[in-house]
Amino acid sequence: VTQVRFQTIQQPGNHVKKTVLATASEDGLLTIHDPSQPSEEAALLSVLNVGIPLRSVGFFGPACEGAYALTGNETMSVWHWDSAQKVSDVGGYGLRGMLSDAVGNAGWKSAVASIGMNTDDAASAVEYLVGCTWSVIDEVSATSMQMPSVVSSPALHLLAGNSHGDGFVFRMDADQIKPIMHLKGGHKGCIRDFCWVNGNDNNGS
Repeated sequence: VTQVRFQTIQQPGNHVKKTVLATASEDGLLTIHDPSQPSEEAALLSVLNVGIPLRSVGFFGPACEGAYALTGNETMSVWHWDSAQKVSDVGGYGLRGMLSDAVGNAGWKSAVASIGMNTDDAASAVEYLVGCTWSVIDEVSATSMQMPSVVSSPALHLLAGNSHGDGFVFRMDADQIKPIMHLKGGHKGCIRDFCWVNGNDNNGS
């Protein structure tokens, strides 16, 4: 087992809340349990076969109906955990390239230059995935780094990084991956983990 995560959810059709437990493992299985049940068989709710050793898992969505999985191969997948259905492979093995391309796009060239990279070749701006959060994160202007007046709605966000210690926050919508924040100056090496905290955070971490 590489990670465990508890999450309080509201059951469909009523106002009763219960706690579920997600476990990630080296065998590539993400399992969801109801820890209130008296036996292992009764507690097992769902088994998601990601197929790659798992590093980080968690829940997302208005009712925490989704589950995300980050792997040791720096890939990501999202699932509807109750039905054990995969929603997306989120770019597959090309995800880091997609994220690096997003960082290198027009408004983010200043961020790429700040870490000593050629703004015309940001292929390795993102080297690894750190984790996800279902949160309200206000978008930061890529050119001015100033907070806008418009507040975002809750969404799944991914933090990725590089060996320079830079972090990049991406909003992971179903139809696009959008870079919204460049975090710099807090690290000189790899970012191992994070916890995003704000008043509207609905993340189980």
